[in-house]
Amino acid sequence: MESFNIDIVNKNISIRERISKGAFACVPVIIIGALLLSSAYITDIIFTGKIELSIGETVPVAKILYGTGTVINRLISPLVSGAVALFIGGVPALAGGLIGGMLTGMGVTYYFSSGNTSAVTGIYGSILVGLIAGYSTRLFSNLSKLALKKPSDIPSYILPGFAVLASCSTVFIIDALAQIINSLSAILLAAVGDFSKPLLCILLGVMITADIGGPLYLSALVYSVASIATNESVIMASITAAGCVPVLSIFFATIVFKNKFTKKERSYSRLSIPCALCGINQVAIPFYATYLHRIILPSVAGGCVSSLLCLLFDCKALFPQGGFLSITGSGSFLLFTLSVLCGVLICTALIGLLLEDKENTSEEAVKSYSATALPYGL
Repeated sequence: MESFNIDIVNKNISIRERISKGAFACVPVIIIGALLLSSAYITDIIFTGKIELSIGETVPVAKILYGTGTVINRLISPLVSGAVALFIGGVPALAGGLIGGMLTGMGVTYYFSSGNTSAVTGIYGSILVGLIAGYSTRLFSNLSKLALKKPSDIPSYILPGFAVLASCSTVFIIDALAQIINSLSAILLAAVGDFSKPLLCILLGVMITADIGGPLYLSALVYSVASIATNESVIMASITAAGCVPVLSIFFATIVFKNKFTKKERSYSRLSIPCALCGINQVAIPFYATYLHRIILPSVAGGCVSSLLCLLFDCKALFPQGGFLSITGSGSFLLFTLSVLCGVLICTALIGLLLEDKENTSEEAVKSYSATALPYGL
C-alpha cells in the first residue's frame, strides 16, 4: 500500500491547476498527432497536385500518416482524464482515469457497449471522468483511514479498482446524455437551417468552437458535410472558418498578451499556424481545459463572426475540415482569410480582456509539486 499512498499529492494545488497540468500532460501526443495529420494533407497535395482531392487519404504515404495521426488522436481523451485523475488522487486513480477516458472517447453507453460516435463527450467528459476517478480515490482512502486501524493492510488493487468502478459508472451516464444532446442538436440544426441561414451559421459557429471533439462539434461537422452534397459548400466554409479561430487566436494572444501565459504555453501555441492551415483544432484543448470560459467565450464570439462573414462573402469549401487548404483553389481564399482574421481579432482582444496576468508563483512550489505528484519518474 505504501507505493500507492495518495498523500504524495500536494494539497495546496487548486482544482484548476490540477486540471491544467492534466490537460497539458497530453501536449506531446497532440503535437505528434497534429503534425502527422498535417503532413498527410500536405503530402496529398504534393503528390496529386489537386487540392480538392487532398483529404489526407489519397496516396499511400498520406494514408499511413493520416491513419497513424488518427490513432494517436484517440489517445488524447484517456491521457487527459488519466492525467487529471493522477494529479488529484495519485497513482491509484490513474487506472480509473485511463480506462474511463478510453470509454469516453469511444462513446460507450449501456446500449452501445462497443462505442458510438454520436455519444462521444469530448474534452469536457474526459475532464469530468478524471475528476471523478481522482476524488473518489481520495474519498475511499480517507474512509479507509477512519475505519481501519492499519489502512496499509488494504490490498493494493482496491483503490485502483474503486477508481475504475467510479469512472466507468460516470462514463455510462455522461455518454448517454451526450447521445441525447447529439440527437437534439441534429433536430435543431435541421429546423434552423430551413428557417434562416445566418442563424444557422451562428449556431454552427457556437457548436464548433465551444465543444471541440464533443457531441455538439460532431453534430455540426456531420451537418456541414451533408450540406456539401446539396451544393451548400458555404456552410462547410463557415464552420471551417469558425474552427480556425480558437487556435489562431490563442497563438496571437500568447504574443500580444505574453504576460497572461506561461513560457510553456507560449511555446506550445506556436503549433497553431500549421494546424489552422490543415483544419486541426485539437491544439486548443489544453487551453480550453485550463482557462475554461476565459478562452471558450472569446472563441465562440470570434467563431460566430467568422462564420457569418463567410456566409456574407459566399465562401466555398472544396472538402470537409481542411482548414485553409480546403479553400485554396475555390476562388474564396482572400475573403475566407479576411473572415477568419476578423474573428481572430475579436477573439484575441476578448482573451486579453478576460485573462489575468500570471502571478509570480514560485518555481520551487511548482517543481516540488511536479516531483511529488508524479512518482516513479512519470
